[in-house]
Amino acid sequence: MTNTWTTAKGSKIELTTEHITTETIDVDGHKATVKADRIEITECKVNGQSVPAKLTRYENKNVLHYGTQKINGVTHPLLVLIPDNTYEAAWGDYNRRIVAEAQAEAAAEMKYQEHHNKILKAMEE
Repeated sequence: MTNTWTTAKGSKIELTTEHITTETIDVDGHKATVKADRIEITECKVNGQSVPAKLTRYENKNVLHYGTQKINGVTHPLLVLIPDNTYEAAWGDYNRRIVAEAQAEAAAEMKYQEHHNKILKAMEE
């Protein structure tokens, strides 16, 4: 999925993401295909130039970190804010599914603990 937007300073950002469901890993010299589940940035262009980028958070906002720049001898990260609609388009479904899975797991754990506590109480009597 490719999303394009223009920053407040006029830079054109083109971000391509892909939902990775399997990957090949090296297991003691043998290749193995395993399940995966993540959204990966496959390409990021800033003003038409490809740059390596990763998703991060800064001041509670989703941003792309695509390098560093030295200013007066101090290294600063190059960050660009990801608009909410772009973030939602690329990561929204994935994030909602992960949250739902975590909530279901927490509910199952709570149900188990309640049952476990009932059994322990019954054994004490």
